[in-house]
Amino acid sequence: MSVAAATIAWATTAGASPFLNTPRPLPATVLVALHDLNLAACHCDRLYVLDHGRLAAGGPRVEILTSRLPAEVHGVTSEVTTDPRTTAPQVTFLPGAPHPAETAEAPCHGAATRP
Repeated sequence: MSVAAATIAWATTAGASPFLNTPRPLPATVLVALHDLNLAACHCDRLYVLDHGRLAAGGPRVEILTSRLPAEVHGVTSEVTTDPRTTAPQVTFLPGAPHPAETAEAPCHGAATRP
């Protein structure tokens, strides 16, 4: 990602935070399309991940967001920890191809099978 694109992405994320942090006065369901897994994990109770337009995984963020998910859906290596301040899952992308064990196990929780 170029510096300009990274700056735009950061500014967009920072601009969305006040909206996402607004208290919920009434029970409501909000559907938000995000490309930043950390932003989604921080603000959403449930996550649904698409892979080429098909549901790859869906469910509670803690169950869905594992290091296996980015490996299976995007082919990238990651480490998922818990953010000590928010208690939300925190994804750190790592260099290199995913380890075979990350993709060899059963599909991600709630994953749809691919043809």
